[in-house]
Amino acid sequence: MRPLRRASLLALVAVALGAAPIGAQTPNPTPLAGFAGQRVAVLPLQLLAADTSEWGRGGSPTALKRAFDDSLTALLTERGIGTAWAYAADILRGAKRNPTYAGDPTALGAQLLRFDTKDGAVGDPFASRLRTQLALADARYALVPVRVLLQPKGRARRAVLVVALIDGRRSVILWSGEVTSDETPSLDAATLGSLARRVADLVVSN
Repeated sequence: MRPLRRASLLALVAVALGAAPIGAQTPNPTPLAGFAGQRVAVLPLQLLAADTSEWGRGGSPTALKRAFDDSLTALLTERGIGTAWAYAADILRGAKRNPTYAGDPTALGAQLLRFDTKDGAVGDPFASRLRTQLALADARYALVPVRVLLQPKGRARRAVLVVALIDGRRSVILWSGEVTSDETPSLDAATLGSLARRVADLVVSN
């Protein structure tokens, strides 16, 4: 896992919740462990980057996103998080019950997220859309699988997922990073499953 950024103004919060602060000398293998006891909404995977369309796909974009969501839900449940968190299927059910209010939780505008701001601020329209999803899930924090990118390396290929932990009440990114899949010839359910496993590892070690 490679961290992208950690907002310096939120370092004390991150330490209190178990995430390693900026400048930590030893990477924390489970930087999100402190959130296991919090109410967190795990959003559906938001984006498959355009470059993955040139890669052999083992299913439609919708099917691949669902495969990731289902895998992550199963892994976190198996590792003891259980119903303390709300998962992608819960978010989708909440939106279906409130279609006018909720909008589409699979398309919140995550492409507008910036990870290079000093204060970690999350702007609109993503921030307001996220608050709506969190209100329906009765959660303050959101684990957002932002986008899957292609990482070519010679003949080997890996998928990279950008993921963020966001405080919806304050509209700030508390933590963000990347996880990388196993080498694979195509973007399929198994590849998305390996990404889900690495996301689960950020919360609870296997």
